[in-house]
Amino acid sequence: MLFTSILGTKAAVDDADGATIVKIAVSVKGKPTYPTNQRCGYITADDGSGSSTIEVLASQNGKTLEMKLPSGKDVSYRGEAYHGWDFEGVTVTDGIAKVSFTANTRTEYQYLAYTDFGTQYYRIPAIARNYRDELVAIYDVRECRNDVGFGEVDQAMRYSTDNGKTWSKETIIADGDASLSGNSFGLAYGDPALGLDRESGAGVLITVSGQTIYTYATATQRPLISMQKTSDGGHSWSTPVDITSQFWGSTESMFQDSEHDGEGKVFAYAGFFGSGKILQSRIVKKDKYYRLYAALLVRGTGLRGAYVVYSDDMGDTWNLLGGDATIQACKGSDEPKVEELPNGSLVLSGRMHGGRCFNIWTYDKNSTTSGSWGNAVDSASQPDGIKATGNSTNGELLIVWANDAKTGISTPIALQSVPFGTGRANVGLYYKVLDAEKAYTPAEFASGWIKSSQVSTTSSAYSTMCLQADKRIAFFYEEGPSIYEMVYVPLDIERLTNNAYTTKKVGQRKVVLPNR
Repeated sequence: MLFTSILGTKAAVDDADGATIVKIAVSVKGKPTYPTNQRCGYITADDGSGSSTIEVLASQNGKTLEMKLPSGKDVSYRGEAYHGWDFEGVTVTDGIAKVSFTANTRTEYQYLAYTDFGTQYYRIPAIARNYRDELVAIYDVRECRNDVGFGEVDQAMRYSTDNGKTWSKETIIADGDASLSGNSFGLAYGDPALGLDRESGAGVLITVSGQTIYTYATATQRPLISMQKTSDGGHSWSTPVDITSQFWGSTESMFQDSEHDGEGKVFAYAGFFGSGKILQSRIVKKDKYYRLYAALLVRGTGLRGAYVVYSDDMGDTWNLLGGDATIQACKGSDEPKVEELPNGSLVLSGRMHGGRCFNIWTYDKNSTTSGSWGNAVDSASQPDGIKATGNSTNGELLIVWANDAKTGISTPIALQSVPFGTGRANVGLYYKVLDAEKAYTPAEFASGWIKSSQVSTTSSAYSTMCLQADKRIAFFYEEGPSIYEMVYVPLDIERLTNNAYTTKKVGQRKVVLPNR
């Protein structure tokens, strides 16, 4: 985003009903590259006694807008352009502030959803690629303007058939019902976790439902878990169903081994799937589908941290990796993600203040169920580890293959997104070059990262990503100025690695296959 401030500019104003009216004449030049980018930016007027902000749309070219200020004396203006536009400045003539925006055709950033000031409210990105090489993006529509537990939350979806160049219209695929009372399933659907099968139209969407806030949940008031299925690659979705009992609610549940709290070793108060990507294995296949892995955050008696669950039937039934809920892979971490190393081991990446919590699951030889976790480490404490100082937010871990730009050798590259700012701002990525044959310890995986590209230059928070069919990274994240716009941008591996690695062929390409 581009920022320009015009300060100390006085405008003649008119009084109206005790308020002062500031008039803004809009000039919009050019058309944006992408039809999604129809909002140019916004203008803030400040008279020292107060300020007012108004959004400028491309459709408002030639119109005069109005804002109210307490006094209207010594008015200063600040303009900010959204992606796809440049703010050219403001001049004041005959009491009217004339503002100008020009289309910026160089950017590849697109808005899949705009949060209006004080009205519409979007959050929590999820994106995946389906078997037809289409991109499917899903996100919260927060009718209650807050998390699940405060009222109605819906799920919206858009898809792209051309590697993100154009997108379908927004469709509501899970509509929360604010008329329901108490902790009712269906009142809200939030924090999407999305997995699409690479070989068929099958897929699964997991969300949080009900009216219980995660941090306030008790042994008798607990969040609910919703599941939806697709058979056409994510274009349409089934009616949500309640699968909470697989995880808590009875002695047969994954995170509850007694009828009442305090009678056993574990008793879940709350939990939810880490939003964003549900991982599909590249290696383990059972019957029709390659295995799905998802990272889960759970709190309660004997439970406080991240776990990994898996499904071999595209989300109908889930199993706890390792089978023992008393073993906490990243104890005390926040929202987690999971990724598969080339050798089939799993990396758990948990959100934590200052960086990431990493742990690695290693399968026993010739097994796809038994194995063990290593010792979790704080990335910020490791040599060249990932640091996210002064903030804690959800990011994504993704492993892709790229070619060494000098030798042409194909190599796995790990990418981890986090904010670079001291708060929820300046989202960017770290990368780490992996050895496809190496069996990493958590400490080894947590060290040796390189700070990569900064994607956002303003307030920004949750992010997720997947590999597009054209070998670019589909990066989907939350960005300001409101809380939040839902922004998509494709990223090249060349940009992310400062041209050290490429998806293009380099000379006589050598291929290093993972040891499976």
